[in-house]
Amino acid sequence: MPLRTGAENNAQRVPRKSKGSRPVGLPVCRNVRQAPRRVSRATLTLAKAIAIPVIISSIGLLIALHLDAKLELHKQLISASLALLFGACFGGIVKMLLDQAVAEKRRRDDAAGFVANVLADLKKVYDHVERARLLIPAHQSAKTYGDEMREDVTAGVVQLRNVIRALQGRVAGVPVGLQENVRPQVETMKDYLIELTDEFRAEYRSLADLQRFHEQKADKLAKAFAEGSLDMPQEQMPAFVWTAVERLPRLAEFMRGGPGYETRFIGPLDAASEALRTAHAQLIGHRLDA
Repeated sequence: MPLRTGAENNAQRVPRKSKGSRPVGLPVCRNVRQAPRRVSRATLTLAKAIAIPVIISSIGLLIALHLDAKLELHKQLISASLALLFGACFGGIVKMLLDQAVAEKRRRDDAAGFVANVLADLKKVYDHVERARLLIPAHQSAKTYGDEMREDVTAGVVQLRNVIRALQGRVAGVPVGLQENVRPQVETMKDYLIELTDEFRAEYRSLADLQRFHEQKADKLAKAFAEGSLDMPQEQMPAFVWTAVERLPRLAEFMRGGPGYETRFIGPLDAASEALRTAHAQLIGHRLDA
């Protein structure tokens, strides 16, 4: 079973432009797109902080050059001007390096948050799908089949589509190639679930009619058994609705965890999760054992 982290929305995604509203169904993992490079306010402030001492020290050196070299003031002006000049340059360089380190850390943190959120979304999809796979055969009714397909499997499809959208744009700080490697795995998972929902759309109406007929018949049989006119326990009443549900080929393969489920859902999920966990560990500064 793939593991995930539960981090939420550390990275920001630039939403697509729409008419009068924000995009529908934005995923938890929100993309971070690189903005055009511009001169930042911090860079201008740093330039001013260096320029002012340089100008002052230059003026001091010019004044010192016009004074008699034997004067004590000449020596003091040169010493002070040079100290101010080197201090300004050295301080500016240190400040610039610190700013770059902070910006790089922020970029890596945002990328790590994005990767963690993709992991969280994939784990959420797995939880939805596994819940449906367990409850449908446990309840053995067309009603549960309909509820789980609408609430869990369909929700998984929507979640996977949002993940695919988030992986389409280049995310600053994310290792090169990660998104291109993970996206096809997510596409495979989505296609598998869509086949289940296609079968559900095609077959559910007739199964729902059978379910209503079965419930009416079960009520009559239960009443007859309670009155003593029917010698058949309620648990032995005909289960023709569940028999019809079990005959759906894609659903049957899904419930028993057959080859299609393993190779087109679990396999891609494990591969994508492993790649994302490795990238997340690299971004937060940890190494995974080979």
